[in-house]
Amino acid sequence: MGTSVGVCTSCSATVACSTGVLPTATTNQVGSCATATGICTFASTCTNNNDCVQSYLCVDNAAAGSTTTDLNCAQCVDGSSTVSCANGTYAANDVKQTGTCSMGTCSYVQSCTDNSNCAASNLCAAGVCSDACTDDASCMTGTASADDWEGTCNTTTGLCTFEETGLSGGAIAGIVIGSVVFVLLVVVGIYFCTKQSGETDSSKAVAYETLHENH
Repeated sequence: MGTSVGVCTSCSATVACSTGVLPTATTNQVGSCATATGICTFASTCTNNNDCVQSYLCVDNAAAGSTTTDLNCAQCVDGSSTVSCANGTYAANDVKQTGTCSMGTCSYVQSCTDNSNCAASNLCAAGVCSDACTDDASCMTGTASADDWEGTCNTTTGLCTFEETGLSGGAIAGIVIGSVVFVLLVVVGIYFCTKQSGETDSSKAVAYETLHENH
């Protein structure tokens, strides 16, 4: 089994410096290409996590209370208060802001509580937005109840859509309770109407005496 090796090449408009292999644990991860010479130069200065192609962590090294920022690439350290993934600098449109550190590198996911939180996939599984659904069954691993919804995965876009399968459990329970209450009200109404319209003992006595007087 052979060992893969890199090939030296010149950077260009189509060969980015970020595609190169960086030294282990370096902070100089942001590359720029001098297209005239095809030579890359690397610096630690960054604007967001994505600039740091090895660690994906861009932190502010400015002193506490400073009104300016000093953003630089760094290797993450579990439990650190200054170089943890939580200290990263996110791009404006980056929704993945829950970070995990492994061997100096941050990986990020989007936390969620409902499928609707996940714009790309409409699928929130185990508190994390999936990048895309893979099949109809995967859509039902999210927060949609299989009793109330049927999920369909668009494998081209990776987006789940849902259709109601019928009355929800809450709606069915409401109908049952309402029906029981209605029946009870009818029974009680009939009871009181019968009691009020029925003959009392005194009225029966009067009717009996009247009948005998007429005979």
